Amino acid sequence: MKEKIPKAKQEIIDTMEDSNPEAMWPTGHANAIVGIVSRCGSDDLFLMDSNIIHQNLMKEGMTEEEAMEFFDYNIIGSYNGTGTPYYLGIDYCKEV
Repeated sequence: MKEKIPKAKQEIIDTMEDSNPEAMWPTGHANAIVGIVSRCGSDDLFLMDSNIIHQNLMKEGMTEEEAMEFFDYNIIGSYNGTGTPYYLGIDYCKEV
């Protein structure tokens, strides 16, 4: 199933495609895109909201502990080359 991307997030993605087409975000979590991170001498990358990703995982049926473990190992702990995004705030929430 194709991920439904909110219009505001699609605008950020479109901007990034012009800036750094190698930039990526975790599949199924476009709603967690906060913006674009820029630094002199580096390619632009996506900035992701860790809390939203965690909530997404819990909405998919994971417990809080499972979501934390999955996020730590499979998302933030995964390096996928120079297009790997940055993650903002690891403050796991208890509510979905």
